[in-house]
Amino acid sequence: MKIIKTLVPLLLLFSTSSNAILTLEYYSKYKHSTDPAVKNTLFNYLSGVNGTMLVMNETFFVRTNIHLYCQPKNLALNTTQLFSIIDEFLEYKPQHDKKTPIEFVAIEALEYTFPCN
Repeated sequence: MKIIKTLVPLLLLFSTSSNAILTLEYYSKYKHSTDPAVKNTLFNYLSGVNGTMLVMNETFFVRTNIHLYCQPKNLALNTTQLFSIIDEFLEYKPQHDKKTPIEFVAIEALEYTFPCN
């Protein structure tokens, strides 16, 4: 919980706008869309989230000497993999509020998938 309290300001720092936050409700809805424009927009959004998570993880490490998640050094995490990581995590822990920003779900999913032991 201490890490999450430190993480929130970092996440807000890297967010572009509170109006541009994708909630879990819309992530769940849009990922099943057959509209190519919607799929492309969601993919591009998650691509930005993926990059932000990497920068946030490294920034947190520089400031605290602790990684939020420990992705294998030989893994260049791409957006398609992030989709899978989020979806698998939501199967494991589905009790998130539908208004939860997907960024918060993504960081939890990365911490779950790549724990620092």
